[in-house]
Amino acid sequence: MSKKQINEYYRNLEKAKRFGGTTNEISIKRPFIILLENYFNTKNLYPVDELSLKNSNKRPDGTIRDINQIDWGHWENKDEKDDLEKEIEKKFKIGYPKFNIIFENTIYIILYQNGEKVMYGKMKDANFLDEILTQFVNFVIPEVQEFQNAIENFKNDIPEIVLILRDMISLQAKKNVEFQVARNKFLKICKENINPEISIIEI
Repeated sequence: MSKKQINEYYRNLEKAKRFGGTTNEISIKRPFIILLENYFNTKNLYPVDELSLKNSNKRPDGTIRDINQIDWGHWENKDEKDDLEKEIEKKFKIGYPKFNIIFENTIYIILYQNGEKVMYGKMKDANFLDEILTQFVNFVIPEVQEFQNAIENFKNDIPEIVLILRDMISLQAKKNVEFQVARNKFLKICKENINPEISIIEI
């Protein structure tokens, strides 16, 4: 992500404080949401405000969702004066998810993934802010990771599957009369409708 967006976040945050005359989390959270949108646009994900957690009336300040309304992460904004560690402890005690969640109070930012605190630092450090948001954005939920792994495993198995199928077809072509009749009928259809020169091997 370009540092331009982060610098714009800093400017927007200062404007929100100056024009609003407050550092209350509700009044100054919009610049952070805009920054998140810039990061998640490349992933076809979108930050949605104040969604209730599934099977709960608890509502993080924001949830990252895909087009299928699957949650990819959450974030929580706090006041500058709040003790961020204590606020995090409170949220986890009432059931906030830990799989991919950011807590920030415009001074510090903390990232939890898979139940562990993985990054912690100051938001005024542009390089660190970019690093932590990039890790937040690149997190892959277990369901998607399992699906991606299954696809990769299937790709690796394709050559072996093809060989097995060829052997099975070859065996049936030699010994199974019904298979031979059906194959020849299909070949005739292909010749009539696709290409008169098509061969058995090609089908």
